[in-house]
Amino acid sequence: MPLITIYGINASGKDSVARNLQKINSDIFITSESRLLMFHLGIINNFSAQYPVSTQQYKQLENTSQDIIKQITNTH
Repeated sequence: MPLITIYGINASGKDSVARNLQKINSDIFITSESRLLMFHLGIINNFSAQYPVSTQQYKQLENTSQDIIKQITNTH
């Protein structure tokens, strides 16, 4: 299965593009780097974009040490 990565500044429409692609092909799985990090940190239990993430959970990610983020990024 190919991997499609969408980059862009905040509020540029990345999620909208991903959802439109998913409408064309229902086998597409949507996630984000933030969700993957939160999953590996144990903040959330599922990294699919279908599941809501609260502001509090995003705050937990923001408050995580950069050293921990680097460690997760370099080992997963």
